[in-house]
Amino acid sequence: MQEQNRPLGFLVLATATAFTATAGVLLRWLDEPAGWRTIFYRSLFFALTLIVWIAVTRKGRMIDAIRSVNVNGLLCALVFSISTISFIFALFLTTVARTTFLNGLTPLLTGLLAWFVLRERISPATWFAIVLALVGVFLMTSEDLTGGNLMGDALALGSSITASVMYVSIRRARAIDMVPSFVLAAFITAALAAPWIKDFSISAHDLWICAALGIFQLGFQYVLLAVGVRHLPAAEAALTTRLTLIFAPLFAWFGAGEVPGQATLAGGAVIVAAILLHGFWTLHGEARRAKLRPTGG
Repeated sequence: MQEQNRPLGFLVLATATAFTATAGVLLRWLDEPAGWRTIFYRSLFFALTLIVWIAVTRKGRMIDAIRSVNVNGLLCALVFSISTISFIFALFLTTVARTTFLNGLTPLLTGLLAWFVLRERISPATWFAIVLALVGVFLMTSEDLTGGNLMGDALALGSSITASVMYVSIRRARAIDMVPSFVLAAFITAALAAPWIKDFSISAHDLWICAALGIFQLGFQYVLLAVGVRHLPAAEAALTTRLTLIFAPLFAWFGAGEVPGQATLAGGAVIVAAILLHGFWTLHGEARRAKLRPTGG
């Protein structure tokens, strides 16, 4: 089994969140926000990014990479497709705050699912960080809990549940490169979106936005995700990616002029504290275990 490097996993996943957090601001920049069409072109650019990555890392052996997708990889691809479609439409149908709140449930759901499926022990420190992060998410969205669309809320919750399934699926097969599964997922998502598109024509501006969503917001994110999540227990991986709850409001602030309110800033501070405390606890535990390991002589 592949040796785990938990500090590396934490740093890689923290970087991945910076890319995923651009989704909201990029969607706000669309001239014509058409949901299915955006999902379609975003998925194609996502697939292209991962194909280039595989071509470089596997020296062009694309067929072998696709053949390496096992049952876990197929499950990961299917739940990714459901999760990403739900997430995009949630952002279109309800507020970013409500979507963020419901997606904030992912660490807790992942921890429970990993305990049930993988029998992974969830440490008290991780549970404390999860609860603290959820408190922060509640504070962040407390100023906007009365608005929103019910269908959007349901889609956001569905995105959170399927993301939890994806984390556990990757974790169960962490010795296998899961990037080819994301290639399959991208094409599945595009195929699911295509029948709902009446007009595939798109402006150059919106095409560039879709390219940014597919290449940077998804492509770079999931290359890092596939690497980083193999080095952390599922609940810790999901918790680390909640840094997007901080990055996303900042990007919206600077990129779309959406100034966060006091509740958003207060909740963000609590979430940052939870993530950093948990990160330092992980690094400290890794250092302590390294000292206790017997040295060869």
